[in-house]
Amino acid sequence: GNLDGAQQEFQRALDLSGGVDGEALVGLGDVARLRGDYNGAQALYNQALAQDGGLVSATLGLGQAAAGQGNWAVALGQFQSAADRAPNDPLARFWIGEALLRQNRIDEAMAAYQRALELRGEAGFPEALLGMAQAQRAKNDVPAAEASIAAALRQRPGYAEGLLFSGKLKQEQGQNDEALRLYSAAINANNRLAEPYFRRALLAMQRNDLGQARDDLTRATTIQPNFPEAYYWLGRAYYAEDNSVAALQAFQQAVAQAGTYPEALLYQGLVQLRAGDRASAADAFRTVAQADASGEWGTRAQQELARLGQ
Repeated sequence: GNLDGAQQEFQRALDLSGGVDGEALVGLGDVARLRGDYNGAQALYNQALAQDGGLVSATLGLGQAAAGQGNWAVALGQFQSAADRAPNDPLARFWIGEALLRQNRIDEAMAAYQRALELRGEAGFPEALLGMAQAQRAKNDVPAAEASIAAALRQRPGYAEGLLFSGKLKQEQGQNDEALRLYSAAINANNRLAEPYFRRALLAMQRNDLGQARDDLTRATTIQPNFPEAYYWLGRAYYAEDNSVAALQAFQQAVAQAGTYPEALLYQGLVQLRAGDRASAADAFRTVAQADASGEWGTRAQQELARLGQ
């Protein structure tokens, strides 16, 4: 709903300017990008740059559109070009950090986040602190990561992505109760993120709370329909409850989305076996045995085939 209103405002500003308001074109580009229309967004950002070649927001928009499509190398070039034009723009430095982090250039990413924080100053920049925390975790410096994420949450207590990351840090250290509290806090702060539901569900599976796990995994797949791991664990929850029909659907969905997913296919075979469909089960086990020949799942598939006399 907010996007519709924003689109009308930017369109009105553009019309009043006779079609030459670069900032309005950037605004329309941002709306298109947030809707997932990356080609439309790129066209609008380029149109804005044609009106005003110095519009840093348009160059950042082009970078964010590339990032939205997973093309972080192209995105980095755009972000660097924006920073060259506006050396004191904290957003440009932040996005450079994001792109470098995705390319595993950790030290350079940390330097970019640090610069973004310096440029933003007193106003605070929780997103850059989260980026810094992710980089520090990548370097296995957990105390530094915890300090950065705590600073981010002081600046914005209801920062869902920050709460989620903090929960992951706690879970990695075996503090599952604290992780659970943080995942729930992330969900309360923003119930449109799939990952906190997914992570809370895995903790529920560990406690054998299958109903909670199922609810959270269903929610995760509703928010993010292409989420093979969530479908796999949903299948595991149904399998543990002896609901073969629902389990089979979930495992098949996981395999269809992931392409190759040995553990999901192995469980698909186990469900088919439980339902008496030995031929389909044997097919599934054979595929797993080939795909994961030397791995744990391949070995289990071989054992199942041997049990079937195949």
